[in-house]
Amino acid sequence: MRKVIRLTESELRRIVIGAVSEVIGETFQRSSFNVLSMLSSPKKLSNAEKTGHWNDRSNRVASYNKKAKNVGDSLYSFVVDTQHPNGNEIHTITEKAFIIIQNERTGKVVTILAARPAQITRYWKNLGKPIPNDSTFNLVMKFAENNVSRGLNNI
Repeated sequence: MRKVIRLTESELRRIVIGAVSEVIGETFQRSSFNVLSMLSSPKKLSNAEKTGHWNDRSNRVASYNKKAKNVGDSLYSFVVDTQHPNGNEIHTITEKAFIIIQNERTGKVVTILAARPAQITRYWKNLGKPIPNDSTFNLVMKFAENNVSRGLNNI
């Protein structure tokens, strides 16, 4: 007799996304990434509501919390147009080189990424602004390099 395994919709989605990610690999990039502006102060995210997509990434969030202890305070926030059907996004870079993405219209947090150095610098490059050269930014870049060496960007 065969055993029946029942999956929730989010579990099935995670399995499918994982399989597709393996096929696509690291070559996948968003087809559109246009930084519209930099906010004058970083977004406060401590009380932000989370989306279902965030909940689907609960294993990623748990891994980051375990390996990085915390993602650090928000430092820089940008409004980004990725041509997502739900509208523009706000990408907030933290002091430990994580990028927290939220929907601009609803303010809901969508996902979190452990950033690579090139991901961080592209916000300034895309705006045509010089990359900061100060101790805070240099520390963020060291954390980004650490993210890569620890494989956090692949979770």
